[in-house]
Parts: sequence; structure tokens; C-alpha cells
Amino acid sequence: MKFFKTTIILAVVAAIAVFAYWYFEVKKSKEKKAKEEKEALLFEQKDVPITKIIFIRKGEKPVVVVRKVKKVKKKENGEEKVEEQPYWEITSPVKTLGDLYTLKSIADDIKHAKRVEVVWNDLSKAKEYGLDNPDFSLRFYYKDDPKERGIDFGIKTLDQKKVFVKVLGQNKIYALESSTLESLNRSLFDIRDKTIAPIKKDNVVAVTLFSAMNQFKLEKKQDGWYFSDGTKASDSRVDLYLGSLRWGDFNEVVKEKGTVQDFKNYGLDKPRLILTYHLKDGKNFVFIVGDPIKEAKTTYYYATRSTDNMIFEVKSDLVFRLDSNKFYLKDRHIFDFDFDDVNKLTVRKMGFNKFTFIKKDDKWYYEENDKEVKKSYRLDGIVRALSDAEYEETEPIKRGDPNYASTGIDSPKYEVVMYFKNGRKPIKVKVTKRNEKTMKVYISPDNGETVYLTAGYFVDNIPENIDDLMKE
Repeated sequence: MKFFKTTIILAVVAAIAVFAYWYFEVKKSKEKKAKEEKEALLFEQKDVPITKIIFIRKGEKPVVVVRKVKKVKKKENGEEKVEEQPYWEITSPVKTLGDLYTLKSIADDIKHAKRVEVVWNDLSKAKEYGLDNPDFSLRFYYKDDPKERGIDFGIKTLDQKKVFVKVLGQNKIYALESSTLESLNRSLFDIRDKTIAPIKKDNVVAVTLFSAMNQFKLEKKQDGWYFSDGTKASDSRVDLYLGSLRWGDFNEVVKEKGTVQDFKNYGLDKPRLILTYHLKDGKNFVFIVGDPIKEAKTTYYYATRSTDNMIFEVKSDLVFRLDSNKFYLKDRHIFDFDFDDVNKLTVRKMGFNKFTFIKKDDKWYYEENDKEVKKSYRLDGIVRALSDAEYEETEPIKRGDPNYASTGIDSPKYEVVMYFKNGRKPIKVKVTKRNEKTMKVYISPDNGETVYLTAGYFVDNIPENIDDLMKE
């Protein structure tokens, strides 16, 4: 027994010794690695942001960007709070906003830049490594610190995987991974804010479009957007329309400040499109696209804006989206009820039986035997499709119109009757056979007096027999 106890004690002691050795060796290894990584950093770490970066390229004017902070009021849990939001401003060679995310990434890359190795312990070989007159240099400043820090980039190694550098204030030549140069060596265009219309959606109270094909004015009222003639617009499509410009970027800046001759050269003396955002403060933001410029087989679109008269290239698809029309933007909903308003539904495919269903507690029941419908989602699909239905491609067709007979509404394929919670008069909808190429149908909610072309996916949910719905 004594031998057994001794053996256990020795085993425990040995295990503790092994664990202690492993723990301290691993800890020591981790500490060593952390120390090496810290020593490999090119710049001292500070818990304050970089507030100024200067990009210097041989033969070009330095690009200077400054980090600033603006105070923004926000509501949180019913209370108004003031929040500080950083932004970057390019101060030279032009004055414009910087791209927040690109410059934040660059600032982070500067802080975490690491050497791969020390190549030379002094600067006597600076010329050989392309560091006496570098093609690219970078300078930066920390917040509330006047000390200038920076790095000069020389030539790359033969395999292009490393680049030689010198750090301001250090008498050594280092090798860095080439990816560091690629992440920091950015042009003015790379770091500038390329947003065409940096305007908040809520600040736009009206929009006017003039083009060769389309003219309209939209005004924002309490219950949504309306055309100047009183026609209701689709709020969701107007938001997307406004967003096309607010979210859009320009491809290239060709003139920072356009002259009269520049505007002629880029087709802006003959505008293809003029879009005006009318703002809450009474000011206007004007966006102008010029006549397209053709070079060889390529067509270019150049634009300008009222904020700075800059001339820049934009993508053709943006131009086409902005040159929209009233039909696309107006509210084309066929019905004025909500999905949850319907509590009874009758459906029929011509040549088959008619089926009626009652909705109770968000579940459908077959009226004839009060059994729960197992495939309730199909009935929901019918109601939802009709509550959201919009007419497409053409205006509503009235009985007597030349193309009325071609709709086929007088020989419908389906019939749907919807009943409502609030006692509203039921709506009977006639539905034609679906065009399998376009997946569209004609429907009429007023016994064929008015016909609408709309998406017809929902007809797949109309059953031929009750078993289609009652079985899993």
C-alpha cells in the first residue's frame, strides 16, 4: 500500500513538473514571439489616431490628407446625444473629401507595418537600394504630436516579393513585403471620396428630371412622393432612384474645375440629362450628363455637378437608370388592401371545383369540414401576390380599347374571391391563362371592365383538387 501511495505521489509530481515545464516554455515562447513582432514594427505604437498623412511621389505634388471630427446629433432610447464622427479631408493638391474606409485602412497599415529583415545597418547603400531619391514616400503625424514620422520606398527585390525601405530618423535599410507598398502607395483618385452626390435621403424634398426622353418633377409630402400632377409615386422605387445617384461613384476625374471650353469638349454644352435635387435648406444639387462622346467603338459619358464644377466620367448604366420615366416611378399597385386584411378566400381553376377557406389565428381551414389546410403557404402565396400586385409594361386596359380582346379576360382560367375582416365588400378577381414565356397574366378586379398585366407566379398555388392542399 505504501509503495502504491508513493507511486501515485511521484506520478502527480511528474505531471505537475511536465505541466509547469510546458506552461513556462509555451509562455516564454509566446512572450518571445510577441517581443519579436513588436520589435519588427517600423513605428512606435500610440493609442491615438493618425491625423495627417502625406503621400509624396516623384514629379508630382504631394497629396495631403487630414483627419477631422464632426459632431452629429443622434437619438438613442428617446434621448438626443451628440456623437463624434471622424472624416478625412484632402487639403492638397485639391480640396475635397477623402474616402473614409480607404484612409482608415491606410492608417491601420501604417501603424502595423513590419520589417522582414534588416538589410543594412547604416544608410551608406541608400543609392544602391533606390533610397537616395525614392519614387514614393509617406509622412504622417499622430494626434497632438508635432513629430513627423515616415518611410521612403526604394527598389524591389528581383522576385518582386520584397521592397527596400528606410524609416525617417533611423539609420538602417530594411526589407518589407511588397504588399505593404501596394497598400500604402495610393493615388489621389484612390483616396478621394468618389461619391457623386453626398446627400442624405431625408434632406431631399423634391427632384426634377429634364432629358430628351423624359421630364418630370417629384415632390415629397407627408404620406410619400407625388408627381406634380398629383399622381402617387412608388416610395420604394423613388428611394432606389434617388439612391442611384447618392450611392453612385464616378470612374475618373478628367477636370477638377471645368472651364467653358472643357464643358464643350466633354459634351456638357448639350446636356443629355439634367437632374436636380431640391433640398430642405432651399439649396439645389444639380447633376448634368453631357452628350455621349464616342471614341472608336466605345461610348463615354461625362458629367458635372453644381457643388464644384468638376468634370468626371460616369458609367453608362447609371445614366440609363437616371433617365427614368413616370410609368416606372409611379405607384402601380392594383389593390389597396394588406395581406393581413383577408380572412376568407375562394379559389377556382375553371373546369374544376370551387374551394373556400377560412383564416383563423394565421392558419387556413377548409370551410366544408373545418379541417386545417396543411399547405397554408400556398393560400398565403395567392393573397400576398395579389396584395402586392402591380401592373407592368402597359397602362390599365379598359373594355372597348383596341387591344382589349387580346387580353383574353372574357375567358378567364382562374377566379379568386377575397373577403375581408373589416366588412369591406369582397373582391372577385378574374385571371387569364399564364403566358409561360413571360410568366405574366391579365387580371381584372371589376368583372372585366379594367384589365391589368401583372406577374403570374401565384397561379401555381391555385389547386385543381382539395387534396393538393390538405396533404403534407
